[in-house]
Amino acid sequence: MRFAVWASCALLVGCPRPHTPVSEFCSRYVNAVCARLAECRGGPADAWCSRLSAERLCREVEASHAASRIRFDSEYAEECFTILAGLPCQSLVGRTPAEFDVLCNQAVVGLVPPMGTCFADRECGLDYHCDRSATRCPGVCRRLREVNESCDALQGTRCNIGWACIAGACSVAKKSGDACFESSDCEGGLSCDAFSTPVSCQPERSSGPCRPGAGDCAPRAACTVGGDGGTCAPAKQEGEPCVMGRAECNDTLSCIGGTCVRWGKLGAACGELSPNERAGCLEGLCDAVASGARGTCVQRDAGAPCDLDVQCGAAGQCLGNPRVCVPRCGPP
Repeated sequence: MRFAVWASCALLVGCPRPHTPVSEFCSRYVNAVCARLAECRGGPADAWCSRLSAERLCREVEASHAASRIRFDSEYAEECFTILAGLPCQSLVGRTPAEFDVLCNQAVVGLVPPMGTCFADRECGLDYHCDRSATRCPGVCRRLREVNESCDALQGTRCNIGWACIAGACSVAKKSGDACFESSDCEGGLSCDAFSTPVSCQPERSSGPCRPGAGDCAPRAACTVGGDGGTCAPAKQEGEPCVMGRAECNDTLSCIGGTCVRWGKLGAACGELSPNERAGCLEGLCDAVASGARGTCVQRDAGAPCDLDVQCGAAGQCLGNPRVCVPRCGPP
C-alpha cells in the first residue's frame, strides 16, 4: 500500500500560496505532518520529524521533480491540504508518513510509466508503487494488488488502498470482534487485542491491562508498570514529572531525573536506562546487545539488520528480505 502523509492547514502559518515551488510545499507539508503526529500520538513535533527523516524526504522530492519523475501542480495544493485536514487521528496509527498520499495525487503526479525505473512511490502513477524490494535500486513501478490477489510487502507485492495483506492475500481489513493474528489485519483504530478471548480486533486500549513493551496501548497512552503488571494510562508528555521505572512517558520520551525528556540522536544513551525505563533513538539504532542492557545510538553499517530507514543513517536505507541497511537509493 502506498505510504501516506497527513496534514492540517490549521497547523501551518498558512496553506501553500498559488504557484508555490515544490520545495516550499514539501517543507510546509512535512512540518504539518510532524505537528499532526504530535497532536494525535503525543511527543514533540520535531522529534517525529527526526524519526521520519523529513529533511531528506524533501530533498528527494526536489530531486524527483528536477528529473521530471513527478509533476507538481500548485493549483491543487490547497485542495490537498483541505482533504488531509479532515482525516481522523486513527488514520495515522501504524502508518509511516514518508510519501505523499494518493489523496494528493493531483498536486504531486507520478510520471514514471508502468515497469519504468523509479526511486519512490510518488514517482509512479495512481494504483502503482515503486518496488524496491530485494535491495533493488532503482526500483520498478508495479501495480498495487487488489482483493484476493497475492501479496508480500517484503517481496515487492503490496495491496492497494483499502485492502490489508492477510495471510499472503489482499483482503478486507478485519472489523471489531474478528479473529486476528496481528494489528495490521485490523481496520484503523483497532488492534489485535491479546487480552480478548479469542484474540480479536478491538478498539485500541487507553485503559486496562497491557504487556510492557508490546505496544498494547493506544496512541498517547503508556503501558505503565506497577505491582500488578502493566496498565494502559494517559502518557506523560515532554517536561511533565514522572516516576523513573514506571514507563509513564509517551513514545519518543523517557523518564530521566523525574522528568519526561525526548530520546537522543546519534551518540546518545539508549536501551535500558534503569529497570523498566527504556530509551530509543531518534536517529540510528541502539547498539545494546541484550535485553536489559544500556547502549548508544549508532548508525547501522551496510548489511546490518534494520527495521526503519532512519536506523541506517543519512546515506542509507532499510530494504530487502530480510531487511538490511543498504546505500541510499536516490535519483542521480
